[in-house]
Amino acid sequence: MWHKTYSTETNEVSGLQVWTVLTNINNWGDWDDEIEWMELKGECKINAEFYLKPKGGPKTKLTVTQFEKPVIFADVAHLPLAKMHTIHTLKQSPTGLTIQVDIKITGLLAFLWSRVIGQKQIDGGEAQNRRLIAKAKTV
Repeated sequence: MWHKTYSTETNEVSGLQVWTVLTNINNWGDWDDEIEWMELKGECKINAEFYLKPKGGPKTKLTVTQFEKPVIFADVAHLPLAKMHTIHTLKQSPTGLTIQVDIKITGLLAFLWSRVIGQKQIDGGEAQNRRLIAKAKTV
C-alpha cells in the first residue's frame, strides 16, 4: 500500500462552497486541468459510479465511497490490479477551512500506480486545491 496526504488552509471559502464544487463531478474539469472529461449519470451519492478521462490517459471508472455533507467526499478509482482511494476532508474552524486530501493506492500494482499517478497527484496537490478554492469562490 502507498499512502500520502496534503492539505491547504484558506479563509476565502467555506466548507459548503468547496463541497458544492467537489460533488459537481461532471464539472471537475473546470478546476482540474488534468481532466479531459467526466461523466456521472444521475445523482452524486454513496456508490454512485462515474467515469474520468484524464488528459493522455485511459477512461477510468470511479465509485463514490464516502459522502458526508459538507465534511468528507471520497472516491475509489478502479485501476488495473489496484485501487486508488482519494478522500477529501473539509475541516472548518473559526480561523478558516482546511482541505485535506488523502491518497491511498492498494493492490498488486500499487507500487506502479503510485509512481504513474499517485506521486503526480501529491506533487500537484497544492496547486489543485488552489484551483478548487478559486472555483468555490464562484458558487
